[in-house]
Amino acid sequence: MIFAFSQNSKNLDSLLNVVKIAKDDTSKTNLLNKISTTYLETDLEKSLDFAKRSLALSEKIGFKKGIANAYFLMGNICNYKAEHLEAANWFKRSLAIRKELSLMTDVGQTYSSIGYCYEDMGNFPEAKKNYLASLKIREQLKDKIGIAKCNANIGNVYYQNGNIPEALKFLLPALKVFEEFGDKRMIAALSHNVGTMYMYQNKPEAMSFLQAALKINEEMGNRFWKTNNLGTMSELYRRQGNYAEAEKCLKTSLALLEESGQKEGMVNIYILMSNLLTSQKKYNEASVQIHKALAIAEKSGSISRRQACYAKLGEIEQNLGNYKKSLEYFKTSIILRDSVFNKENIKKMTQQQMQYDFDKKETLAKEAQEKKDIIIQNEIQNQKNLRNAFIGGFILVLLAASLFFFQRNKINKEKKRSDQLLHLVEEKHKEIKDSINYAERIQRSFIATNEILSENLNDHFVFFKPKDIVSGDFYWATKLVSSSGVENFILVTADSTGHGVPGAIMSLLNITSLESAIKDGFTDPSEILNDTRKTIIERLKKDGSAEGGKDGMDASLISFDLKNNKFTYSAANNPVWVVRENKIIELDPDKMPIGKHDKDHVSFTQREFILQKNDVVYALTDGMPDQFGGPKGKKFMYKQLKELLIAISTESMEIQKQKLTNALNDWKGNLEQVDDICVIGIKI
Repeated sequence: MIFAFSQNSKNLDSLLNVVKIAKDDTSKTNLLNKISTTYLETDLEKSLDFAKRSLALSEKIGFKKGIANAYFLMGNICNYKAEHLEAANWFKRSLAIRKELSLMTDVGQTYSSIGYCYEDMGNFPEAKKNYLASLKIREQLKDKIGIAKCNANIGNVYYQNGNIPEALKFLLPALKVFEEFGDKRMIAALSHNVGTMYMYQNKPEAMSFLQAALKINEEMGNRFWKTNNLGTMSELYRRQGNYAEAEKCLKTSLALLEESGQKEGMVNIYILMSNLLTSQKKYNEASVQIHKALAIAEKSGSISRRQACYAKLGEIEQNLGNYKKSLEYFKTSIILRDSVFNKENIKKMTQQQMQYDFDKKETLAKEAQEKKDIIIQNEIQNQKNLRNAFIGGFILVLLAASLFFFQRNKINKEKKRSDQLLHLVEEKHKEIKDSINYAERIQRSFIATNEILSENLNDHFVFFKPKDIVSGDFYWATKLVSSSGVENFILVTADSTGHGVPGAIMSLLNITSLESAIKDGFTDPSEILNDTRKTIIERLKKDGSAEGGKDGMDASLISFDLKNNKFTYSAANNPVWVVRENKIIELDPDKMPIGKHDKDHVSFTQREFILQKNDVVYALTDGMPDQFGGPKGKKFMYKQLKELLIAISTESMEIQKQKLTNALNDWKGNLEQVDDICVIGIKI
């Protein structure tokens, strides 16, 4: 872990003199904090004394920043004493105030310190969570050094979990940043960490990294970090069989730690001494050293260090022939190890990394889109004007169609009274039917073409059967680049409010709202549906109804990434089904429409599904399940449709479409079709 180094001032006496003559209490608290920090590596009791004095004065004058700084110092002091749980509590108290004061640089630093506490206690998911929180703030501040420190901390978490290759991916680039800025303290810290990892990989350059770290820390007077360097070098000497040099390093390190009272470093040194004595077969002496380490680890609450101590005790007792005792120690070690390195913790850390990566890509995409929007704003407005003009003309055609149905009903009532009107009715019927057919051609130009479907879906069928000539159901498709930079194929299967002419008008509004969301830069399914809903509500809120326009659509939106055999989807009331090996997997939708609703402030859910070869994906509306028929005139129902799709899923797409048609006709019989029907199948 990389945390704040002490300032190790050479002018301690002058600082003490300045405190005495400081004119205001605020300046005095800041000076007391500096003095406390200076004593961190040399005398923890003095450091604690000055931190308490700073805290008392800050609380007396109500100086919140000074209180936060004093809390932070108390946390650092507890860390050096290996009291990590207490340290985390001090840091969290500091974090709350720093957040309140919007001291974002300090907030980022505090998250890192909390992460260190959890890392040392063996709670790696919490450690990584706090390191990622710090990293997010550093990136917002464009703090290159801070970003490098966070990456170094995350690398250490991977190292603690035994993943050295992944750890080095974070540490080596961070080291280059510190070398670029000439930050000697951080160069020393990372050189030590890299040297340690190279040691475990048996790489010959391990010693050169450790020696480089030691040299810098000696030059700068960083006594605590010097003890750390000596400890790791002793382990490397032990592995090389040079026991004399190993012992020399350990004795020097322990003397420095005992002088300053820094118990955190003592745990590691006692463990390393035990390793050295075990290699020399001095098992009783090794046991004494490891019990010293365990006593400190128990008090600090560090699970990982306790686990290491019990494992070492098991090894020692085994070598002494005390097999029963050895077994007990090993069992305790395994229990502690499993509490840290379990699948749930690894899963949490993986999810944290994925969420961070996703948020980062989302932020970058949003910034890029904002720049792009400024450039193309005028072009988009022109396109919208043209589209609105076209829609206006199309609506006039559909309104004429509505008038036709009204007139046809009226004429039918009067037909008995005047045979002379028959010829006129037939002419009007032909004229308006021609208009509706023309409207149907216009509507069809908005839905997905056979070309775009065949070009992007290898094997598929579309079973599309409107109740009238024009339809409220529709299917629409496009290609776009997702937020992760992959070209995906978008397929929407939708059921607009109503059917016939009113449904067709709504379908056109819904399609143009989808297109608007895409043009506004939204690429994820949930974002597209959220923006589409917003546009629909906005356009219908002045429709004259008391509710303010509750029309819209039910739909599923599937974003296919067929190169990687997966898709992401969001769905509003309409389900998506996948048939795999004669079983159906139901991907449930959100129980709300794309339109005005009491949940229209709630975001649509987005999920990912991993595909397998021969899967068949079905997207559908409720038209076929709601169709009345059969011997008792009941609905077809979703259950019967699922059974049918499972039975035909191994057939070719063309045969599946034909069997759906036959099943509908057999069920419906002479009854009227009650709604538009749309079922789309895609074979993987």
